[in-house]
Order: sequence, then structure tokens, then C-alpha cells
Amino acid sequence: MDATFKIGIGKTPWRIFVGYLNSEPVATNMLFNGGGVASVYAVATIPSARGKGIGAAITLKPLLEARDNDGYNYAVLFSTEMGAPVYERIGFRMTDVRINRYLWRNQ
Repeated sequence: MDATFKIGIGKTPWRIFVGYLNSEPVATNMLFNGGGVASVYAVATIPSARGKGIGAAITLKPLLEARDNDGYNYAVLFSTEMGAPVYERIGFRMTDVRINRYLWRNQ
């Protein structure tokens, strides 16, 4: 939030999306566009709304906008095991590149 306020709302290279079901917020996505690649971050759907296609929609809609409005033809994301089948259904493919997760703390 600090970075968004510092750069200015509407001026950041990222956009935050909220998905609704029956007027209730149930999902999020942050799309960061840069270097010719749309990067998907922070996708989440509350447990009671899972299995309804909302995670796929909150991921796909911003990607289609990035393609149609900004000319982005490539997208990347990191996925949990739970999310991987959703992303594969909307066209993402696993690569041979594997990056593990590490936690860095300034001691």
C-alpha cells in the first residue's frame, strides 16, 4: 500500500483486482505488467467460494485486459499445488524451470 500511495493510485505498473460473488468480495489478484510480461500475484479465493470458477476468472480477466489494452502476449505466475490445476485449465503450462521458495530475514 505504501508503494501504491507513493507512486500514486492509477500510476503504478500493477493493478489490484477484487472478485465478488453475490455482492461480497471473495477473491483477489494483483497483476504487474512490465518488461513485456504480465505477472500474476496474490491470487486468492475464500474457502466458501472455491470450486465456482472465481479463481480462474479473477486470473483470466486481468490477463485478457493486459493483452487487449496493453499488447501483452506473455504471462507468468508462481502457483501453489492447489492453484496449479486452475491455471492449467485457463492455458498456463508448467515449465522445466523450477524455483523454490525461500525466506530471507535481515539478521
